[in-house]
Amino acid sequence: MLLPPESPRLTVAGARHCARRFAVSLVAMAVLAGCAIAPGPPVPLTSPLPRPYLLASPVHHSIDLAAETAHTEGAHQLRARAVIHASAALHAARALAAPPLPWACAQNDARLVANADERVVLKARSDADALAEWRTRPILRRAVRRGLGGYQLLRWLYLRRGVCDVPAFFEGAIVPTRFLGLWLQVHREVADRLARVERLLRKQDAHLRIARIGGFVPRTLRGPYGSLPWLSNHAFGLAVDIDPHRNPYLSIDDLVALERVSGVKLVREASVPAGDRWDRFVLAQRTYRARIGPWLRDNAAAIHDLRLRRARGDATVVPELDHLERLRKLVTGSARLRAAVRVGFLTLPRELVVAMEDAGFTWCTDFPNGADLMHFELRRPR
Repeated sequence: MLLPPESPRLTVAGARHCARRFAVSLVAMAVLAGCAIAPGPPVPLTSPLPRPYLLASPVHHSIDLAAETAHTEGAHQLRARAVIHASAALHAARALAAPPLPWACAQNDARLVANADERVVLKARSDADALAEWRTRPILRRAVRRGLGGYQLLRWLYLRRGVCDVPAFFEGAIVPTRFLGLWLQVHREVADRLARVERLLRKQDAHLRIARIGGFVPRTLRGPYGSLPWLSNHAFGLAVDIDPHRNPYLSIDDLVALERVSGVKLVREASVPAGDRWDRFVLAQRTYRARIGPWLRDNAAAIHDLRLRRARGDATVVPELDHLERLRKLVTGSARLRAAVRVGFLTLPRELVVAMEDAGFTWCTDFPNGADLMHFELRRPR
């Protein structure tokens, strides 16, 4: 498994023993919960059930199947959640007892990365290994866009996340797949989930078309002021971007301006069903496009009036004037919002967003610095 540097690695026997005992206890709880609940009217599940995800090993779909069974058979919420957690524990037991993957770091390497005193030496060794791998492994030159220097940085970041053989990870975990008519590369688990999304859409007789899609890209996170020294989920093949040119990343400033002009309170939290979040964004988009012209005229008139009052010596208008000027700058200074007036900023169909969430993806409207409307990812448990 890919363990964080500070996590101790269990032996196979110890992992099997601990996980089996935990799984058995949860299965017993699930059975007891099922027996204790008397038959009655079904309780609707108002939020998605948890879907644990293990990056380093294949995850079976028993958890999702149990959730679907709970929906279709009208099971009680408590019973469904007990089954989900018991199934997750069983799969965790299998994953822990499985042999280590070929790209995972050995126990000694993981301890060295965790030791701050050894990091300088380990970084130098990683850079030397990166040079040798860059010369002999063509897959690196095809996948990494920033040359040898970029790969040396990426290799060190992969090492800190538990991947010691990066070429083996690229070759063993990343696979090509086809989604809605377009080819992309993603993690094996993501490929399975995307196939499930297509099955869900076919059941709804939804014939959707997308223009562009992106998946596996070895790169760091992108912040509002440039790259950050952490690997993106794209670097593990765990994220996809759908039609990025028509579904942009909206910054906090963009979202503030959007709410002020439209009067619609956006809901961004991932705990809220994706369909409900989509409804709020589409309502804000439609209202913004209808109101932006009158709002700009009213805002300009108010600013003009307050400037005249300030020129006559009325200092009490300065805070309100500053506020209106800042707000106008937010609205007129955003290229994304200017484009939204012409073509909108959200073109993803609601059926697609909901199907992606049902398959276990998170629609990433909840980033601290904004809402990434194009971006869906499988999030690892923290």
